[in-house]
Amino acid sequence: MADNQETAMNQDEQQPLNIFITGGDNGVGLTLAREAVKNGHNVFAASSKGTIGAKRISNIGAYAVYPELTREGSLRSAIMLAKADVVVNCAAQDIIGLPQYRIDTGKIAATIEESAEALVAAAGKLGVKRLIHLSPAYIYGNTDDAVTEDAHIVRGSKLLNHVAEAEEAILDGGIAGYVVRTGFIYGGWHDSMLALAELMRTGKGIAKGKGQASWIHEDDLALALLKLVELSSDDATANVLNISDGEPMSHSDFMSLFGELYGSGEPNGINPLFVPLRTNPTQIELLNQNTVIDSSKAREVLDWEPKTASKAAGIEKAMLVWRALEASDDTPSTATDSKALVKV
Repeated sequence: MADNQETAMNQDEQQPLNIFITGGDNGVGLTLAREAVKNGHNVFAASSKGTIGAKRISNIGAYAVYPELTREGSLRSAIMLAKADVVVNCAAQDIIGLPQYRIDTGKIAATIEESAEALVAAAGKLGVKRLIHLSPAYIYGNTDDAVTEDAHIVRGSKLLNHVAEAEEAILDGGIAGYVVRTGFIYGGWHDSMLALAELMRTGKGIAKGKGQASWIHEDDLALALLKLVELSSDDATANVLNISDGEPMSHSDFMSLFGELYGSGEPNGINPLFVPLRTNPTQIELLNQNTVIDSSKAREVLDWEPKTASKAAGIEKAMLVWRALEASDDTPSTATDSKALVKV
């Protein structure tokens, strides 16, 4: 407990840092940028959504930049502009969202690996002190019980091979590197949740799965990442940390709760005849495997606890974000009509 009190004291005395965040215009990247600005830090956040992303970033008091995430030179210019002490790579949030949302995980993961390698190379040449990288907890494979950070990771698929290589690039890059393996991320700024709200609103079928999973709201994950950003020392700190809210829930139950609170009711399933056309094998595997992690080490090392009281509270927070989007006439990152996302 004394160590936790010392950590908290050091964080209270934290001098302003220069922070560079990838994936900074949506999801946990945007919420981290917001919280870091609140704590007095100078934040440069990478935007991939043009003027919409830049508006979101500037609205929270951060600076928008537009690097190509797989090009070392482009990243080096952005990090140099930020004079970054700490880099937080939130790009992998794209493959850690709700798996009911169909994306080409293998293709995106390949980009994430290239981005991690480019980021390490760029940061290493500019004296960055700490590099933090998001990664999916499902790298542990199908888990019978909640697993800790020393559990064996799984390779074999295109997705998992890229995820593992990205982690290795961070941990072996010659900088104080941290890998944060998270449960499935949900929240009002995450692309996957925005897209699923639109599917439910229009009554379209959604992929089903009964696997038990760990979850984390983007706000709680952002606070954990900020604790890691503000660590006073890299000595004796775990380089791999699991982050979840500690309350596993099946994918099926999560979507039922989502539908109930959103007002659309139980989401429709996909006609079995169309499952091969509307889903991909990786998506179905993630929905049906158990992905449960133990995040007690992160709670101890970072003196962190999630503040979102329940999944229901987290979903309600997401809907508040969507109401704010409607009021500001912002367009969600999925390019759907923001007015359509308000609770039906």
